[in-house]
This record gives sequence, structure tokens and C-alpha cells, in this order.
Amino acid sequence: MAVRFDANDDTEVHIDYEDITGLFVKWDSVGDYLDITADREDDPRLYCEYGDPSNGFLSDTVCLSIGDHCVTFKLSGTETFDEHKLGDPECLDENELLQEITVVFHEKWDEVVACVDILKKHGKRKGWVDDSTWDVTSVWMGTTHKTIDEFNLYTEGLESLGFSCPACRDFGSSFIDTDWFYAYGTADNKVIPIEELVCELTTNSVATNQKIIEKAKSLGITEGNSYYCWNNATFHEEIPGSLYNDLTFIGSFEDPFKE
Repeated sequence: MAVRFDANDDTEVHIDYEDITGLFVKWDSVGDYLDITADREDDPRLYCEYGDPSNGFLSDTVCLSIGDHCVTFKLSGTETFDEHKLGDPECLDENELLQEITVVFHEKWDEVVACVDILKKHGKRKGWVDDSTWDVTSVWMGTTHKTIDEFNLYTEGLESLGFSCPACRDFGSSFIDTDWFYAYGTADNKVIPIEELVCELTTNSVATNQKIIEKAKSLGITEGNSYYCWNNATFHEEIPGSLYNDLTFIGSFEDPFKE
């Protein structure tokens, strides 16, 4: 569901005020206000609050876009502005989810544009992960020349809540469960054919491995020495072609468990 409002004179724009950049928009109707704020340097997510402080949350998906004297704030997945987490996406009616708010500005437009530009940069991630998708495996592969210690710095602290871990920031996840996330590197960083590297993955079938090999080759990756493999997780890449600790996102593949 999408709604559109006209901002009133009470709109507030804060740029780098006590390390906070935010846009507080008010209108004269149901909902009353929208607050979008960047206030944590170690967290790439933006704080969103619509109509009530109890609806406040750090968003994994919010996207901001500028139009003709208007700004659109859009969520995806199961996040909504009114009840930002609603549970099982298969039980949800997408038409009832408030996921898009467009606000028209009649004043302070230059300030709003400057603020939105900063918010978009703050919320810029390489992607985000949905770690509730069973029977899906996401894979990153490639070649690194880093030492083991240098390579492992990327995932240091991945099970600590927050975004202090570089991998967490890149994957848009505040917590990475090592029961499902695996990292691998060959001995002495030896580069091997992609067919051999794929055999080390924690996938569930040869069929899945073949799909990964085909996709990797289509991306020009025919060999490597390292990978990340995240079972039961779907990664949504927002900046195509990004590198993740020297590795390329190959894709998310259907990978049903077979007993």
C-alpha cells in the first residue's frame, strides 16, 4: 500500500546536528508524521518512525528517492511503516502493508534534498540478507591474496549484535549465525578450478553445485581459493559487482535439504 501527503510548515531538517542527520516530516492527516534518521556511525541502517514512537525501527530495506518536489520512502520484504515486522511473509496480504510513503514539499526543498542525499549515502549497503528463507543457499566466491588473519578480520565479531563486523555491514545484517554461515580458504591460498572449490561448499546437492558453477562462470569466475556460504539465507545485492573481502556474490540458489 502506498500513501501520499503534503508536508506542512512543521517539517524539520537536521544535517550533522550533534552527529545526527534526520528528516522529520509532519502533515495534517492520519499518521501525522514520519521521522527518518541516521544517528549511529556503526550501523548502516536508517531509523524510521511513523505516527507513533512505538512504531520506530531500524530498517533493513528502506529506500529513498527524490522526485519533483517530493520524496518517496519505500520499504520491501515484510517491513512496514505502521507495523514494521508482521511475521510469515506467506501469510501477508501485500495490499495491506504500508510500504511506501510519498511526501510533497512546498517549503525547505533545498534543505530536504541535501538531507536526503546524506541519508541515502548513510543507508547505502552492498545488500541485505533474509536469513529466514529455508532451502536457499547464498554463495560468494573468488580469489584473495590476504593472509588468514587478514581475511578473518572481515568476519570478526559476526555473532555480536550490532554492525561492528565488516561482513555484517556489507550483508546488511546485525547478526550472522555461524550455524548457517561458513567461510573457507584453500591451504596456502592455492587457486583451484571453480569445480573443485564448489565441492567444498556446504550445499545439499550436486544439482545445486552445478547451478553455482554455471553462474560463477557466467560472471567470469573460473577459479578461486575462498568462499562464503550462507545456508537458509537469500542475499539481495543492491550494488551489483561489489566485492566482499575480495569475493564476488555468485547468487542465491534453491537448495532443498534431502534426508
